[in-house]
Amino acid sequence: MQRRTFLKSAGMAGSLLAVAPLSCTFAGTGNEDFPLLDLHVHLTKTFTIENLMEISKNTGVRFGIVENPGYIVRDDATLKQYIESLLPYPVYIGLQPMSPGWTKSFSPELIARLDYVLMDAQTIPSGNGYDETLRIWNFDTYVDDPEEFMEKYMGQIMAVINNDEPLTTFG
Repeated sequence: MQRRTFLKSAGMAGSLLAVAPLSCTFAGTGNEDFPLLDLHVHLTKTFTIENLMEISKNTGVRFGIVENPGYIVRDDATLKQYIESLLPYPVYIGLQPMSPGWTKSFSPELIARLDYVLMDAQTIPSGNGYDETLRIWNFDTYVDDPEEFMEKYMGQIMAVINNDEPLTTFG
């Protein structure tokens, strides 16, 4: 099955089985009626593509690799390098932007080469502009007023979903 064929036809969210690659204990039997996928993998210097390919071989899970724009992938040259570095491997290639406005750094032609864009609303403007944000994945994030936080959080979720930028999966 080709990358884009699967991503367009499977309705992604309905057939996504997320398996944490570092703690994976599930092994597919090969008889599943659906693909086993984890589309939220970040490679590091110590968790390499070779490690991921070994896990895929042992479990039957196919993986999607994402980078956060602005760090390793920050412009067309680095996006092209990122995409081309993963093309030899049987993985889906994606980006995980942290906030709206990320497309300003990349050409539409290179964005179109991605298999998917995974985005969430875990970076929430604190009300003092985008320079100060709540990063809700951090264990020490503190919320003074839960009601106010939920209003801001829902506002950020809607801003991400209703944005005109490419978005395949919201998580």
